[in-house]
Amino acid sequence: MFKSVKYFCIFVFLFLIISSTSDADETSLQIRFAVIADLHINSEATDIPNYFKLLYYSADILRIAISEINAANLDDNPSNNIDFVLFVGDNCDGRKIAYYKLLSEILNDLKVPFYMVPGDWDYSLDFSPSTIIKYFDCPFSNLRELVLFEDSGVPGLRKYDYSIDITTSDGDLVHLIGLDNVLHFSGNRGSFEPQQLNWLEEDLKLNDGKPTIILQHCPVLTPYAPDINRDLASTEWLPYDLETELSGNLPSNEFVRNIPWRKDRAADKSKDFLTLVAKYQVPLVLMADLHLNKKIRFPIDKPVSLLAINPSLVSYPCAWTIYEMDDHSISWDVHRVEKYSRMSEEYDRQSLESFNAAFDRITGDKYQYDIEKTLALSYGEPYDWSGLFK
Repeated sequence: MFKSVKYFCIFVFLFLIISSTSDADETSLQIRFAVIADLHINSEATDIPNYFKLLYYSADILRIAISEINAANLDDNPSNNIDFVLFVGDNCDGRKIAYYKLLSEILNDLKVPFYMVPGDWDYSLDFSPSTIIKYFDCPFSNLRELVLFEDSGVPGLRKYDYSIDITTSDGDLVHLIGLDNVLHFSGNRGSFEPQQLNWLEEDLKLNDGKPTIILQHCPVLTPYAPDINRDLASTEWLPYDLETELSGNLPSNEFVRNIPWRKDRAADKSKDFLTLVAKYQVPLVLMADLHLNKKIRFPIDKPVSLLAINPSLVSYPCAWTIYEMDDHSISWDVHRVEKYSRMSEEYDRQSLESFNAAFDRITGDKYQYDIEKTLALSYGEPYDWSGLFK
């Protein structure tokens, strides 16, 4: 009998050890959210696509995306629920109140919280948090107003950054930092100002250890499709070298990893920004602006962050993305709005063929789009569509 008790006690002891180990290995964080970029809402566009953007259909495309997000939250499987939506800028196709009102009306149908940052198409001197708060139900915390360019001849130009802890319905917490890094008078699309980077580091230091997402419009790395203003004559395609690109030594019209790499489309002081990303091991940086679908592990040698350039909702491939984060990994799945994705691909092919015909008449065959490569760049590789980052 004592022998049986002895074995029973050993069994219970081993069971408790295994159970505690299993509990320790369980993931405590589990969030699922949607990202929509470059939606360019326009209530006045004609049915003629505008430079690869289906502006006339912008409202309908967004309504479809929102209906799909809402439907996910009606799924019988709670793991398919979407906790919140992030908008990565160029929310409207210009600074018109009519566009903001239309966007606001559409977003009234969204059944989950959402957060946004401005893009260059949203920006003007009168853009302010009050504009966002007036038209959109965005909960902001620690909103900071930074006055810049006082001697630039543009009085009152400001940037607006915020940070907020988001708690999901399941009690999971993620720290969101919204950065306004658009509109800088250096010839670039964006900039990280010294005061802004100081604020960012203080916020990262204060929230060190929390799972963090940085949301900003202008990218820090800029693979970009060639267009009429870019030199397509170079045939020297270089292996991708992040450090060279960040150092500023890469000419503006070089080909990197078979992609034209445009460092003049990256925000100023991107290297300083990425130094903070690496130092505080920010797991996810969400960007837009380029209408491309690209996921980059950073740093290259020992990745700790995923730098995600998100596809546009109104230009090929007309897509939005679902991300999932836990304590150990990030996964993503890009969703096309099928009807408009096919329409935009057909239009892009026709447009590129027309451009090539014009180039041929003007310059001979020196300047030509590689149509398939240009479309493939916007579409992304399989890893850009559905992948896992650990």
